[in-house]
Amino acid sequence: MQRCPRGSDRKAAPVSRALLLPLLVLAACRAPAPAGPESREPDPPQATLYGVRMETFKGPKLQASGRAAKVTYQRLAADVVATEALIRLPNKATGGRGPAGAFDGFEVRAPSVNGNLGTRRAEAADDVVMRSTDGLVGRTRQVIYDGRAGEAHGTQPAELTGPGYFMRGDRFTLDLAASVFTFEGAVQSRLGGSP
Repeated sequence: MQRCPRGSDRKAAPVSRALLLPLLVLAACRAPAPAGPESREPDPPQATLYGVRMETFKGPKLQASGRAAKVTYQRLAADVVATEALIRLPNKATGGRGPAGAFDGFEVRAPSVNGNLGTRRAEAADDVVMRSTDGLVGRTRQVIYDGRAGEAHGTQPAELTGPGYFMRGDRFTLDLAASVFTFEGAVQSRLGGSP
């Protein structure tokens, strides 16, 4: 550290203050140092919508429709998060139209859905209920939807109740085109409904 002689203190002070002001301004304008990954806040969404009705298409064909209480959207990543969601996946054979114009296909209800429009994948979580128009009702904690493959699957235990039978398995796959559930792991089945 260098000291100024005692007699030069008064002359040095105004010069120091004159140099200090631009340095403070530059320091204030400089971007803050990036935070580490553990302390970084997620970017806010570009859009938050409430009371949303949605439809997705592949060319002119409707791939899915539904509604949600709230949807947030990150435009750059194409990420979507929906709460209190109902998603309808139409039966491919009928185009989603049943007798008298009623919906034909699967409905998925979930408190939370995270998806990506680019990959056409979504994960529904927290007490997911799936219903088909021909009377199947499935329940699980998580469903992963793959729009490109036309299937849904889950790695959590799932239950399926149909007209006169009940099934439970450790994991499942649902072929949406054929409306076929495949259970794997420890599978239980019972005729006559749920246990």
